[in-house]
Amino acid sequence: RDGALSGADADPTRAMPLMPPQRTALEEVGRGLRTWAGKRRAEKLEDVGADHISALPTRACSRTGGLTLPSSVDHLPCAPLRPGLPVEEAREAEALAASKCDLLRFLRAQRWNSGKTLDMAIDCCKWRASVKPTEITPQMVPNALPSGTWRLAGCSRAGMPIVLVDVIPWRPADYYSIDEYIRAIAYIIELALARMGPGVQQFMVVFSLAGWTTEMMRPRATRCLFQLMHITQRIHPGRVARTIFCGAPRLFQTFFWQVLRPWMDAEFLGNIRFCRRDAGEALSRWIDRSQLPATLGETSLGGTHDDFPVPSRTIREETAAYIAEIGGELPGFTCVSPAATTRAEVSVLLERIPGDSSGTYSGEVDVKVGRPLVLEVGISENTVVIMWHFAALASSGIVCDFRVLGRRSSVCCVTVQTLKKGTVRAADGASTFTDRGMMPGVMGKLEVDKAWAGGTLQLSAHTCQDSSVAAATGYWPAMYSIGVETE
Repeated sequence: RDGALSGADADPTRAMPLMPPQRTALEEVGRGLRTWAGKRRAEKLEDVGADHISALPTRACSRTGGLTLPSSVDHLPCAPLRPGLPVEEAREAEALAASKCDLLRFLRAQRWNSGKTLDMAIDCCKWRASVKPTEITPQMVPNALPSGTWRLAGCSRAGMPIVLVDVIPWRPADYYSIDEYIRAIAYIIELALARMGPGVQQFMVVFSLAGWTTEMMRPRATRCLFQLMHITQRIHPGRVARTIFCGAPRLFQTFFWQVLRPWMDAEFLGNIRFCRRDAGEALSRWIDRSQLPATLGETSLGGTHDDFPVPSRTIREETAAYIAEIGGELPGFTCVSPAATTRAEVSVLLERIPGDSSGTYSGEVDVKVGRPLVLEVGISENTVVIMWHFAALASSGIVCDFRVLGRRSSVCCVTVQTLKKGTVRAADGASTFTDRGMMPGVMGKLEVDKAWAGGTLQLSAHTCQDSSVAAATGYWPAMYSIGVETE
């Protein structure tokens, strides 16, 4: 998919030029992977098992009385995952080193730290050599796959495959082991990757959480969710473009913020959206209704497509059937957000962020020099904490002023008063490495007082001194991320 761009001095997934430090990191990781692959190929077969996958330890199957299964039954659903052969790990490393797009995904996930990226890439190669995702068949996941929890829909407006998840039929207790769940997730992700057309590098996930129960928070279910986060963040970093939670009850929200959130990195968390009201209206921003079913579990999606079938064939057969269904050609990437690149001529008030439900809101914008970037966050009775992170390509850092505004009603008028205010400056070393370079950042956190209900948090970010880029273009590039926690 990236063969035609492999020699270009640009990021094929974002169409932006690489800076010299980024090119150096890319070359170091590729060279390190090839060196490690050569060492693994030189090892003898009797050394197999000397090292193991820390994230997926070999375990005996509970339904075989704890006995170790012979290699002849490795493809049975109860067979435990075991480390791959050195030659298999070397093959995975060589394939990863040959893909510029994949290396850039890993580098961005590790903030362009070549040492951490190499360790992460090697762990991924070991995982793939052990799980062998491209060889998984439905017969190897007899409980997880037929339940209908996971299935694939059409594609988004940008051409990205859509994965649908309904939690109602999810029964982790029926699985042979956690390994069966790992194989099921690997199978679904490989199926989504196989449906990516030219230029497409990510997929979307839509969850229907209306049927969430306490059974889904038991130890085995929690371990399955930890594996899901490990696979999406460490094995396939940057692949999930957006995760949308529809109909999430308060039981799930509490579990999410207290148990799952600490295991998520900032980028993954920033791509999550909670949709509590009209799911169909919210999803129409990214997905055409013809690519979604009418309902998913107990959630109405407002789609016009018939229910999508549960995958029941090999990855190759499922992909061939899908291509034939849509007319013989996979859709390519389409840019659907031209407004995101529109430059602001005035003080930028991007949006008023609701504070009545937990969620993370992030984006990028170019702000006219001399003008601040302004965001407003509504404060409701159940708002607990509001966090923010701004980053800007500026030579002297970025400053964020915040004010909590409340309304006071009297007989003759309604006045706005400032309940609290302050200024947050970028700490030493607080920066974000992005495709636009090293961007100094500022982070802040505000614990909300109950008396502020009905008010507004106003955030105003501005640069101390504009960089050469801003001086040349008249705009300063900014990134923002706002997190809201509610009871």
